[in-house]
This record gives sequence, C-alpha cells and structure tokens, in this order.
Amino acid sequence: MKTTLSLIIPVYKVEAYIEACLCSVLQQLPDWAEVIIVDDGSPDDSIGIAEEVLCRYPQLKPQVSILRQPNQGLSEARNSGIAHAEGQHVGFLDSDDVLLEGYFSILGRLLADNPRADIVAFNAQRFSVMNNGKIQPDCTLAVVPGNAAPQDRDTHMALLADSFNRSLWFAWARIYRKTLFDELRFPQGRNFEDIQLIPQLYLKAERIVMCDTPLVGYRANPNGITRAPKRRDLDDLDYAIDGADSGRRQGTGNGLYSILYVTTLKARLLVGLDFFGLRDALRETGELKRRYSGLRAEERKLLSRKNRLFYRSPLAYYLMARLYSLRG
Repeated sequence: MKTTLSLIIPVYKVEAYIEACLCSVLQQLPDWAEVIIVDDGSPDDSIGIAEEVLCRYPQLKPQVSILRQPNQGLSEARNSGIAHAEGQHVGFLDSDDVLLEGYFSILGRLLADNPRADIVAFNAQRFSVMNNGKIQPDCTLAVVPGNAAPQDRDTHMALLADSFNRSLWFAWARIYRKTLFDELRFPQGRNFEDIQLIPQLYLKAERIVMCDTPLVGYRANPNGITRAPKRRDLDDLDYAIDGADSGRRQGTGNGLYSILYVTTLKARLLVGLDFFGLRDALRETGELKRRYSGLRAEERKLLSRKNRLFYRSPLAYYLMARLYSLRG
C-alpha cells in the first residue's frame, strides 16, 4: 500500500516519556502511515524502551523503522527522518509529547477530502500530568482559529497573515507535503529551529487546510529551552530576526516577513525575560529595533492588535500580558 504519511520522532534522553509517546502512536497507527524513530545518539535507555514497546505490536513491525546516528541535535534528527520518509506527507512528534486519539483518522479524512493540501495545521492541548495513559490538559494551544480550506487567493493570504501573527510555529502542529522540503531543511546546530523553517514552508505552500481539533498533547517540559535559556538561545533568535528582516527588505512574501520580524523580536523579548530579567530584556529589545529600519505604515497594518502594541511599546505589551495572566 502507498504510504500517505511518515511520522518522524527524534529521540534523545527521553526514557521517562518515550513509552507513553510510542504507545499513543502505535495504538492508532493505520496501514497507510509509517513511523520513523531517529535515535540521535541518546545516551540513556530511551531506544531500549522504544524497542520493548515495539515488541508489543509485532504486526506493525513493517511500518516502523529506527534510524541511528551520532548526536547532532533536533534539526539534524528531523532532517534524517525527512530524507528516509516514503510518505507523500510528513509529520513530526517530539518524543516527550503524545498523539491524541483521532490523529490519523482525522488527518486521513482531511487529506482524502483535500488531495491538493500542502499543509494541514491543527490545534494541540498542553499538559503536565498523565493518568492511566490519558493526558490531563491544562489548556488548548490555538494554532489555528477554526476549520477552513481556503480556495481563493484572498482567503489564503488572510490565513497566512493570521498564522504569521499567531506565530505558533511548532513543527509538530502540522503535516506537510514532502516536496515542500525540496531545497529546505531545519537549520543545523540552532535552537528555535521551527521559527526559522516553518514560515518558509507556509510561504511555499499553495493550499493550507486548518483543523481546530487538538491532535497532539504537548508536554510542559520543565527542562525545555524557554525555561532555562542560554545566551546561545538569544543568539539563535537574533539570527532568525536577521533572516526575517532580510526577507522583509527584499520585498518578498507579500509583507509577511514584516510580521515574522516583529513576532520573532517579541519571542526574543520573552526568552530574554527568563535569561536576565525585565530591564535588560527591554534594553536589548530596544537595541535590536534600532538596528533595523522601522516598519512602514503599510507593514504595521498587517500586524494584529497585540503585535502592533508590542512593536509600538514592548513595555506596554509586557504589562498588558502580565495583567491578563494575573486575571487568569
């Protein structure tokens, strides 16, 4: 049978989570999908646990493969999976996260109904705790605003503007036509790799379908990058800001690079808050803004209200965000 979807799961130091991750996949894996587990040189027993889980599903052995490589980081692990994928579309799952029930059945139906879809985007649920194999969701991550499959250019551009303003570029919150990755890959050796690649795939896509059903459980990981950022993480965001501004100055992307520039600058402020506090985060954000030419009026019109407020006054944006957070 022709493989419709290749699900790529990079694995590195997740022995506490890999069983739940793989069980959530294998218990609903259809015969038209394959799973590619990429062992990114994990030093713990993650792969041993993965192999034990796979033994529980012997009937799925032809659909699951394990690639092994020296540790090269998340980007290169995903890139290796892409290179080996046989599906028309590819998806990603972080190995500390889980698939929610209906992931394959819903995506399979959407692909059948929209055979020209280049990207199918969906929502997720954030969680910290699992009970009896079920997540206890904390909130829904609204990657998309609703169900839609735009047919004309105007609605397609409106979808793009909304997606760029939301700036929720989780690679795992979408599946992608594999040909979108021709000449494009995750950036090697950099964090915040999603914000550097996924917008490029959106600009390349001709047809994007949205599904507001949560299909992935996103684990709130206390060891994640944004919980303990390093100077290197800020440098990688600076690199992404520079790339967005470059696209903006070249006039490509119908103004969407202007939105990407602002939202990446905003991400840089939020990560900076955890790195060195409010005063220095605001100072460096101001210095970065001055490094680049200001947005023209027509560029500012593309921004959402929140992003427009941030660009006008990062401090006002921070205070507003804090107020809404305190209100719960």
